[in-house]
Amino acid sequence: MPDSGYVNYAGVLGLDPDFKPGDVRRNYRKKIKDLLVEITGQAMTEERRNRYLLQMAQMNAAFYILRDNDLREKYQADRDAVIRLEEEWRLAAEADPGAADNLRRRFDQALRHFLSTYLEELML
Repeated sequence: MPDSGYVNYAGVLGLDPDFKPGDVRRNYRKKIKDLLVEITGQAMTEERRNRYLLQMAQMNAAFYILRDNDLREKYQADRDAVIRLEEEWRLAAEADPGAADNLRRRFDQALRHFLSTYLEELML
């Protein structure tokens, strides 16, 4: 299943696919510590500052979602559903662009829900 363009919180924290809750905490602490060391070792520009803030926000959101078993399972199911809908829509658009409109609407709705649930609120 192609997933380029979608935040993979397990990837943000460098977790294996079969990670355990303790791995989330351990990797989060290591990644944050490494980022803070990197930040203090460089001259701060506006671009670097923005990049570091985004990385920190992604790590915080990843930690918040992945440390809770129920929330992690819901996140993964919603993420997989969005990716699957996008693939169905892409294939339908190639075969019959007129029939793909319904899939596009379903994808748009699923994507809006996913972004508002797992990105916008957690990373701001």
